[in-house]
Amino acid sequence: MSAFDGTWSITIASPIGPQHGTVDVKQNGAALSGTATAMGSTVGIENGRLEGDRAQFTINMVRPMPMKMDFDLIIDGDALTGGTVAGNFGRMAVTGQRA
Repeated sequence: MSAFDGTWSITIASPIGPQHGTVDVKQNGAALSGTATAMGSTVGIENGRLEGDRAQFTINMVRPMPMKMDFDLIIDGDALTGGTVAGNFGRMAVTGQRA
């Protein structure tokens, strides 16, 4: 298993309260693919890449409203931290753990 492969439970500290979801990721060299699920909606990961312990990818959420979210995460074993820039909400902190 690669450093980021697998299912991750994540929490985003949004202005409307914590938002929970999962990210299922497959690493192929420096490329990342997979899906993100939250609020009953599953979308594909786009532009995924991994450099060392840093993972970056984009998702285009459809619920509760259409929104592009750019993630920049640091992986430390079975935990991750970082942030996402989400539409008009700006930057929000992200934490997570391997599910």
